[in-house]
Amino acid sequence: MGKVADNEQRKLRATFWNNLAVGAVLAGIVIPYLSYFTKSSPNDPSIFDFVSGKVPWGLAWLPLLAWTFTMATAFVCAVFFRRLARINLKYLED
Repeated sequence: MGKVADNEQRKLRATFWNNLAVGAVLAGIVIPYLSYFTKSSPNDPSIFDFVSGKVPWGLAWLPLLAWTFTMATAFVCAVFFRRLARINLKYLED
C-alpha cells in the first residue's frame, strides 16, 4: 500500500481507540454517576438519603465503594485507549 493508504489506516485505528475511550467514559463514569445521584433502583439509597440522615452511614460504604471502583476502572481504560490512539497517530508519515 501507499503512504496515503497507510496513513488512513492509522487514522482509522486511532479513531477506533478514541471511540472506545469515549465509550468507557460514558459507560463507566457518566452513567454510574447519574444513576447513583438519581437513585435508579428503589432499593439503592442515593447520596441525598445519606446527607439527610435517612440511611445510616454504616451502610453507605458498599455502594460508594462499588461506584468508585467502577469509575476508576473506566477511567483507567479510557486513558489506556486514548494512549493507544496517540501511539497510532505518532507513526503518521508526511
